[in-house]
Amino acid sequence: MKKTISGILLFSFTISCALAQTTAQLPPILKWSGKSEKHIRQNGDKWITPAERSNFDSTALIDETIGYFERLATSSNLVSVEMVGQSSGGKPIHLIKVSKDKSFHNFPNNNKPILLAQAGIHAGEIDGKDASMMLVRDLVASKSNLLDKVNLIIVPVFNVEGHERISQFNRMNQRGPLNMGWRTNGKNLNLNRDYTKAETLEMATMIEVINAYKPSLYLDIHVTDGADYQYDITYGYLGEHGYSPNISKWLNSTLRPFVDNGLKAEGHIPGPLLFAKNGENFDDGNLDYTFNPDFSHAYGDAIHLPTVLVENHSLKPFKQRVLGTYVLMESCLKLLAKENTSLAKAIDSDKSSKKENIGVNWVFSNTSEVSNTNPWNAENKNAKSVATEIHLGVKHKGVTSEITGKTYSAWTGVKEEKEIAVFRNSIAKDQIKLPKAYVVPAFQDEVIEKLLIHHIDFELIENDTTISATGYEMSNPKFANSPFEGRIKVNADLSEKTVTKKIPAGSLLVHSNQEKFTLAALLLEPSSPSSLFQWGFMNHIFNRTEYIESYAMEPYMAAVLEQNQEIKTAFEQKMKDESFAKNPRAIFEWFYTQSPFDDETYLQYPILKIF
Repeated sequence: MKKTISGILLFSFTISCALAQTTAQLPPILKWSGKSEKHIRQNGDKWITPAERSNFDSTALIDETIGYFERLATSSNLVSVEMVGQSSGGKPIHLIKVSKDKSFHNFPNNNKPILLAQAGIHAGEIDGKDASMMLVRDLVASKSNLLDKVNLIIVPVFNVEGHERISQFNRMNQRGPLNMGWRTNGKNLNLNRDYTKAETLEMATMIEVINAYKPSLYLDIHVTDGADYQYDITYGYLGEHGYSPNISKWLNSTLRPFVDNGLKAEGHIPGPLLFAKNGENFDDGNLDYTFNPDFSHAYGDAIHLPTVLVENHSLKPFKQRVLGTYVLMESCLKLLAKENTSLAKAIDSDKSSKKENIGVNWVFSNTSEVSNTNPWNAENKNAKSVATEIHLGVKHKGVTSEITGKTYSAWTGVKEEKEIAVFRNSIAKDQIKLPKAYVVPAFQDEVIEKLLIHHIDFELIENDTTISATGYEMSNPKFANSPFEGRIKVNADLSEKTVTKKIPAGSLLVHSNQEKFTLAALLLEPSSPSSLFQWGFMNHIFNRTEYIESYAMEPYMAAVLEQNQEIKTAFEQKMKDESFAKNPRAIFEWFYTQSPFDDETYLQYPILKIF
């Protein structure tokens, strides 16, 4: 018997050690209970969700999710389920429609304001899916009055391939569920970097949904990655310095107080989006960060669609995060019913605004370096704060690692409240003067494909025509050292010049008198960090494609020097550069660029502007 007990204890100790080696040691949980727990159904209830049944240890699988919504659709004419697209790997993407309007289930209409809730763009951050299942169930059962003035559409799992890459080890710093999905899709592309380049089938599907339904409010639901604090749900939008200032003002003055009150009433702790300036804790302040339209909420801002980025706190239990998302979505339904008129007015104001310039390349006060994709770039250390805010934080202590030697922040689980500095990269380093139209040559088929995906309006040029326009000449191209989102990004110095060009039939005129002209400019202007140029769709302009031979160039150069005094003088000046004078190839290329044989498209940006 003693040997048996010893064996059991040894086995248990071995299992405990194995779990200790594979389980993330997260900071202490802050105790929580709230009124929103009333929304949870108990075992034995016909409509209990898989997450509720597991006591929020796990999330519903994709088949369980769609099957649950299909059961609701069978039981109620308020709900319908539609396949609206597919992933890059061929998996279906579903849209859930919840409405009292029978025609809405058959064809999109805007008889009522529409709330679009998107879950699982990062499939490990899946709170929105399980919250949606609970909310739609309750709308059918007892809250259908919320649909009197509003329609609801939901994409419960956007990144369907990442959703099925299930493991408890996918997100080390997130507290549940056990079967969480993966951030990227099957091609390892991050869908929340794909809004502008739109090269995934998933994103093409989402953009089509947005354009078909024209929602009044768009929620993109995530879970955070970083620091500890008291807030269980944070959210934000681009800000009044962006491309939709009236919408941002409405979100700040109308949506935030209403939604915050709804969350607080049910025991949740809402807060602003939080990005620690030093990347670890909030001792140095918070970055109120301006993202580019490669991201959902900034894309929404560029097309004048009120868009809220929701970031539930990763260190809060899955149950608390799901319930907070439920309350957020329910509050947004109530708000749209109450404030649709004021929101519609803000949207119309931004859509009808005629801009002469738009800003790109956002910088912090007191800095000149652009930080377009990473809030924690080194140049942000010199930024100047622009405000302060009261931060509901958690105390931390510095611990020096015995393994790496690095000092890191260890969170204690002790609450604190303090005033912290706020930094905003809300200053546009560059201003783009908007033209009356862009000219996109017919041979730029990839660019034209993107314009079609984004539903940007254009006029087709039916016959070859010669125009005078403004173009860009590139110099000093700088290519990224490694791929980002599967592409090699590029930037270059630009100089404007007036050109006369023959434009082939089939080319496009993208006129300024349209709602999406801001987006068009952000895609087509090469100084925009979200431009198709910087994403590498026009790298062909950096290639020379014809050849020069010594036997042809030597007599040609001699003849030119004898016959053309202007070129001779310029050449003599150029030869004062010792490195040039010792480089025969450079000399050949210099003469080539002075000749009528030169490639007139080399380093010439193919898209023109008409002012």
